[in-house]
Amino acid sequence: MKLKNYVLTGVAAMLLGITAIANTPINTQASSAVPARIQHRWKANKWGINYHLNCYKYHANFYDGRWHKLYYTRINTNTFAANPKGNAYNGITIKYKGHHNMTVLYDVAHLHFYR
Repeated sequence: MKLKNYVLTGVAAMLLGITAIANTPINTQASSAVPARIQHRWKANKWGINYHLNCYKYHANFYDGRWHKLYYTRINTNTFAANPKGNAYNGITIKYKGHHNMTVLYDVAHLHFYR
């Protein structure tokens, strides 16, 4: 009788483990959501080059001559890193300054975005 109980307990534990594994998301590096105050279309101009940053809840589109799709990672309250998935592009660091002002560290320059 005890052997039967051990087998049933083992099968139940195995089924629970399989169910837990099946319900985990495939992408374990889900991007962070940014606050609504950052979710806008931002513009910058430096050295005669126009830059655009369209911030959405879970990703951003950054234009520096071509469009890049970037995903957020929270650094602290008002600072986010935005990096691509699986590309050689380095990404950017976004620092929210105020309602109409944001600084982005791109390559080696600080771009001052406004909306």
